[in-house]
This record gives sequence, C-alpha cells and structure tokens, in this order.
Amino acid sequence: MSLPPSKISIGSIVRILEGDLAPLQCLSETNYARCDECLDETTCGIRLVMVDINTAIAQVFDNLTLADMVERSKLASQRQSRILDYSI
Repeated sequence: MSLPPSKISIGSIVRILEGDLAPLQCLSETNYARCDECLDETTCGIRLVMVDINTAIAQVFDNLTLADMVERSKLASQRQSRILDYSI
C-alpha cells in the first residue's frame, strides 16, 4: 500500500533508514543501553538535556511530511530564481 507524500512524515522515513532518533542510547526506545559512566539516569544532566532535544527533534520530524519538504524546496528555488545577478 502506498501513501501520498502528504501522509509520509520525515520522522518515519528517518526511523526506517537510520533507526531510533534518540541522540543517546539511554533514551532509545528500540536500542536502549545504559551509559557505563552514568550513576543515576534520573539525575544525569546530559540525559535531562538530551530528553528535551530528543523531544524537539521528534516533534519537528513527525510534523513535517515529504510533501512539506518538496514544497519548501520549490519555494526556495523560486525565491532564488528571482534574484537578479548584476555581476560582470
């Protein structure tokens, strides 16, 4: 079954090609591994910051579709084609 580009999220594409979006394995839902040097995941400063980053990345990827990406590319090309080049 094929889906139209407007129904395919960039997040789903990245997950299929690259696996989990998590920047740290201790945040991974599919490939979890505890960090060797971490004494307590609940108070780890790096992990706490990366949770926010992971959430932000997932929200952007999951709310952006393939159709959105194509449209952005078209608009950027149109803007660039309107730039007049006066160089000699």
